[in-house]
Amino acid sequence: MSGQMKITAKGIEVWYAWPGTPMVELSPGVVLPERFSVNTNFGDYPYAVDFEAVLEGDRFVCESLRCRRRPGEDPVTTEGLREIPVARLLRIAAERLLAGPDGKDKMRPAFPRVLEDGPTNDALLHVAGMYRLAQACGEPPTKAVEDRFNLARSTAGRWISMARRKGLLSPTTPGKAAG
Repeated sequence: MSGQMKITAKGIEVWYAWPGTPMVELSPGVVLPERFSVNTNFGDYPYAVDFEAVLEGDRFVCESLRCRRRPGEDPVTTEGLREIPVARLLRIAAERLLAGPDGKDKMRPAFPRVLEDGPTNDALLHVAGMYRLAQACGEPPTKAVEDRFNLARSTAGRWISMARRKGLLSPTTPGKAAG
């Protein structure tokens, strides 16, 4: 893998060509390669999964997927394939890329500070980044903000609205999440 950036943590290996892979800014401070590869071998999933993701429009999509049964496990089946949470794996991989080789989580401000200080500009910037990241990976963005920052759903929704009013997220269309 000479000439490529590789990040390995907690059973997931993410890599992309470096330098030369075009980068895309999903929101201020959330910059990712427009194409990356992922190798996983963790969790309760029935298989080890390798896939390649590419940005199409404003969403990362799975361009290719390969599943391997783990040693001593059952063979690959359609039932087992349905259990693979591709969107969640995409988001986890993207978060690993954002953390970089040092593994420092750049998407989460200091948790106690967020709760104590409330929706500061810095917190809203992180909320907007998490929202766009989840949206780009095909996950429910409000739920991702809620889970990531341990906020009540109503609080997450209010902070997302505040981020939108500050111009950190684009306006919404009824029935559709907007970034």
